[in-house]
Amino acid sequence: YNPSIGDSLVSVSGVVGFSFAERKLEPRDDADIVGPPIIGSIYYSPTPPLAAPSPLKITAEITDFNGTITTANLKYIVNNDTTNVFTVPMTNPSGDTWEADLSSVVGPEIDYHIEVTDNDGFAARGPSQGRFDLYRGLLSIETIQSTYASDADSSLYARNESPVNCAGIVTMAPGTLADNIFVIQNNYVGDPANKAIQVFTGGSVLGLVDVGDSVAVSGDVDEYYNM
Repeated sequence: YNPSIGDSLVSVSGVVGFSFAERKLEPRDDADIVGPPIIGSIYYSPTPPLAAPSPLKITAEITDFNGTITTANLKYIVNNDTTNVFTVPMTNPSGDTWEADLSSVVGPEIDYHIEVTDNDGFAARGPSQGRFDLYRGLLSIETIQSTYASDADSSLYARNESPVNCAGIVTMAPGTLADNIFVIQNNYVGDPANKAIQVFTGGSVLGLVDVGDSVAVSGDVDEYYNM
């Protein structure tokens, strides 16, 4: 259970401890915390999401140790239009797995979050604040990298920290700069300086990709020391 500000808890049980000059209540497992549902493992498939019309599914693992889930909705906006928030009821194909079908959403940028209530009236949100995002379809690396007259140091995608998908050939393997960095490139039309992009991963991918591999990646774009 990852507590968020505003959560309502019925009770917390556990063992009383004392360390670092503080008394602490230490729950032994999830059953010791009676409160809101827990939303975890939110992900989309396929990766990368293809341009519409094509399959697109958002999946989450939703658990409620002291009750049952009564409603689970995925709420989303398209192309950063916060004036129009759409709702898709999630289905429960098995166990704690819940799904929402966004195949008909054109996009290309979709920002989304999940809202859940249980039979005791407790609510949960995933993520607790803000939204996750994704992009439908593939962009060329040159399109992602290209700069604009109003901002010669970064692209529109980087300036907005936008989600993108792109594909290319690995030209620098993990471990050259760091275990969590590699470089891919693909064809360019105008400026050869815009043919490659660095990929930063959440953890080590050493040995998982190598020079010459053809890969597709999904993620948010940012400027890092003019790269």
